[in-house]
Amino acid sequence: VGAAGLTLDCVEWVESGGTAFPSEEERAATGICRAESSAQACSGQLGLAVAEGCEVSGSVVARGGELAAKAECDVWWRPVYEDVIPPMPELTVALLDETVGACRARDGRVGVVGLRGREFGVCAVGDSRWDGGGFDVLQARRKVSRARREVGDEAASARLARHLAALSRDDVRLFEAATNQSYDALAAEAEALDAETLARFFSSSRFVPHPLNALGLHALRAILAERARDRRLEAYADRSHPALELWRRDGILVFDYDRLGRDEGLRRLLDLVSAEPPEPRPHFDWVERAVSAADRDPQFQPHVDSFASVVKLWLFAPPLDHRHGPFTFVTGSHRLTPAKLAWLHAYARADAALREPSFRLTGDARAAAAAPDFVDHCLRHATPVLPLPAANLTLVIADTSAVHFRAKAHPGFTRRSFRLKGDNGGGLPRLDPFRWPHDADSLPSS
Repeated sequence: VGAAGLTLDCVEWVESGGTAFPSEEERAATGICRAESSAQACSGQLGLAVAEGCEVSGSVVARGGELAAKAECDVWWRPVYEDVIPPMPELTVALLDETVGACRARDGRVGVVGLRGREFGVCAVGDSRWDGGGFDVLQARRKVSRARREVGDEAASARLARHLAALSRDDVRLFEAATNQSYDALAAEAEALDAETLARFFSSSRFVPHPLNALGLHALRAILAERARDRRLEAYADRSHPALELWRRDGILVFDYDRLGRDEGLRRLLDLVSAEPPEPRPHFDWVERAVSAADRDPQFQPHVDSFASVVKLWLFAPPLDHRHGPFTFVTGSHRLTPAKLAWLHAYARADAALREPSFRLTGDARAAAAAPDFVDHCLRHATPVLPLPAANLTLVIADTSAVHFRAKAHPGFTRRSFRLKGDNGGGLPRLDPFRWPHDADSLPSS
C-alpha cells in the first residue's frame, strides 16, 4: 500500500492473457488493455480501453498488452457513487507513477481517474468526464498472510512498545471489556510482528487484514489512535476557543458560513480541529456537487469512515430538507465506548471488512449482534443536519469516524453542496493517526 492508501504492485502489464476483473456489483467482469492514440503516444499519456478493444486498428494502437492481477492479490471494480471523492477510495490501484488509476463508466467503457493535481477524482473516458463519483475504480488488496519476523525489525517493534507503554489501566480495561480478549496476550503477539505488518498497523489504512484481529488488533489500533489524537488536541488546540469542547464531545460543528467570516473563519476552525500546530492554508477551491436519489448507493447505509479520526467538511446550500437526502450524523459516536469498540472488534473479524473498510453499522449480522446497544443507539439517534435559519451557506465540519450516512432523497429532489477540490481527504488530509505532539515529553517517537 502506497501513499494515501493507494495499492501498488498488485497488477502488471502482460502481452496477452490479461485479467477480466470482477465487479462488486452484479455487472460483467471487465479487462483492461493499454492503448493510445497517436497524440497520447507523443505526450506520454496513458490511454486505457476495454480489453476486447485492444484489437481495434486505426487511431488506437495496442501498446504494452493487457493488465493482469498478480497471484498474491485480489483485484476488482468498485462503484464510486456521486460526491464520494475526495478522498480517493482506499485500495485504488495506482498506475503511471501513481498519477492515475483505472476507472470504468456505467456503460462499461474504461478510462483513467486522476490521483493527483487538478484532475484528482476526475474520471475521463473518451470525451466524457465525471468529477467526484458516478463511475467505478479498480481496487486491489494483497491476500492475507502472516509474515515471519526478520532481523532488522527491532525499530518497528520498539515504536509499538512505546505506544503500548503509554496506555493507561483504563485503556486496558476498555480493550478487554470490549473484545473479551487478554490485552497481555495480544501485546506479546503484536510486538513479534514483522516490520511490514507493523508499518501497515501504524498507517492510515482503515483496515489491516491479519489473523491477530481475532485477538483484538483492530480494536488496539482504534484505542492507540484515539489516545494520540487526544494528546495532539491537548498540545495544539486553542483551549479558549468556544467550539473546542463541542468538537471533543459531539464530533461535529455547524456554522453559518457568512457569519463565521467565510474562508478566514474556516481556517481558524481547521486549525482547531486538525490537532496540529496552526499553519498557513492554501486558497480554498470549492466545487459544487449535486446529488440525487440513486439505487444501491452505499452512502445510504449508516457507517464509519475509519477506526481513527477523519475530518470532512461541506457547505450546504438551501433548499435542503429531508426530501433532498441530508447528511445525517450520530452525535458523539466518534468516541470509543465499550459498545462501539466491541462492534469494531467483531466487524474486523468479518468478511465484510475485507470488501469495504468503511464499516457499515448493520453490514455484518454478527458484528451487530455483538453490540446491539450501540447499533440501536445509532439508529435511534441519527439526526439530519439541516441548514441554519437564514443562512445562505451552512458549514458542516464532521469527524466521520462517527456513524453517519446520506439519507435517501425523494425522487426528483437534488441536494446541492460545495466540497473542497483536490486530494484533501474530504476536508483535512489523512495523516498518520498515531502521531504524537512533537514537543511532548516521554511520549512515543513517531
